[in-house]
Amino acid sequence: MKLSKHKALIFVIVLLQQALQSTAEPSIITIPLEKTKKRKTFGIKHRFRHPPLQDKQRSVLEGVEDVIHRFTLGSGEPELDVDIRNHENTIYSAKLFVGSNLQEFDTYIDTGSNLLVLLGTETSRSSNDCELPARFDNTTSSTFALTGYNDSISYMSGYFVSGFKASDTVSIDSSQTIKATDFSFLYGIIDGGFECFEALLGMMRTDETYPQFQEQLQAQGKIDSKVFSLYLSDYGNDTSSLQLGGYDTSYLRNPLKGITYVPLSFYFNFWAPKINAVRVGLSDYDYDGQTETAWSFTTPNFAVMDSGTTLIYTHNKVFPKLIKAIVKNAVVKKTKEGVYYTEQCDGKRFKPVLLQMGDAWFTIPPSKYLFPSLLPGICIIGFIQSPLDDWTIGDVFLRNYYSVWDHDNNRIGLSPHKTSSADVIPLELLPVPRNQFQPTTAMDTAWEVIRYVWYGITTVSLFGSAFFLADVIIASIIHMA
Repeated sequence: MKLSKHKALIFVIVLLQQALQSTAEPSIITIPLEKTKKRKTFGIKHRFRHPPLQDKQRSVLEGVEDVIHRFTLGSGEPELDVDIRNHENTIYSAKLFVGSNLQEFDTYIDTGSNLLVLLGTETSRSSNDCELPARFDNTTSSTFALTGYNDSISYMSGYFVSGFKASDTVSIDSSQTIKATDFSFLYGIIDGGFECFEALLGMMRTDETYPQFQEQLQAQGKIDSKVFSLYLSDYGNDTSSLQLGGYDTSYLRNPLKGITYVPLSFYFNFWAPKINAVRVGLSDYDYDGQTETAWSFTTPNFAVMDSGTTLIYTHNKVFPKLIKAIVKNAVVKKTKEGVYYTEQCDGKRFKPVLLQMGDAWFTIPPSKYLFPSLLPGICIIGFIQSPLDDWTIGDVFLRNYYSVWDHDNNRIGLSPHKTSSADVIPLELLPVPRNQFQPTTAMDTAWEVIRYVWYGITTVSLFGSAFFLADVIIASIIHMA
């Protein structure tokens, strides 16, 4: 069910339209992102800090500026436009060509990690979950060079890659029209858990150890700007793309309304704005004018924007209350990995989730945070509890917006893309809620039990509330201990 079917929200959204000033940006290069065959494993990635590198990988289901900058965009001629592949709505990838002999790799595009990882022929590539992946044969490339510097990446799931820092020519096309020469990457010779991976291109903010791909293209005069942009297609759509060197207004649903820019925090080298408040739906107010489904944070939460993560990993103390508000009218279950799901992707029992960043709210319609898995009778709810005191904002959010990643100006831009039903709501039209977030306590749990004993538990609320009491609150108390 699309957000447009929520009549109350439509009324608010109609009031939101604002005319914004116009400006233009340099032309860009667009890289198409495509879709592949199904895999048996539903892959979710999450971060694990292993200095000096950051990356993530987790399997969860088998089978500082204070102001926001907004402006209207002019049209731009693409400079680099690369196709992206949509892997079962979990990971997006593009084709990269490496070495003098143009070895081709299906490369995951990952804004939550900081380097290009290529696996050598020494690593494993035998799996029942995927077709035989490509491996980089350095002996056949005359431009390959080893630096002699050992390096490795560790992953939260226990996956890892160990090897050497190396360099070679990396291109986005087989003709090498657009290429980065002597580009540094991690050449993996030992790995665990990477049987189905070919390569991963990290696009975090600037890293001293491994220069970013777009940064080197700019230094070599291939593009005018380090800005890159992402259009991640919705389910079943193969038109995803990565733009290097700027942005393209043709991807916007309403170019005249422009892009809303959110300032970034200095949170390691991640693309991390702050979440100041969160709400589920726009109504459901208490008698005193406050709401049980919206909260502001006295200390803003860091939110890592990560195209390499599928779900939204919610701050571990915020998650219990948020998931309770999301599933309050639905019958849901939970896997042992912490993924909530229902039997059908029917948005009628769910409300939009709104995140407040900068000077605006960004909506996530139920039609985007509910999506089918590869297993029958399972519709995944795209929020999961983070083991950390921050958020990781994955593709469940990013699929709603055309995103502009602007390192030089310390900001990320978001605008509903041409097929999106999401909306950006200015704070002047929807203020931050008065309710300040308080973590769930044992007293909250006892009070909830009393309420449901007194009023009774309906079939619908059995999983939406009682299940929450027996499972989610306990997990939250453990995190607070």
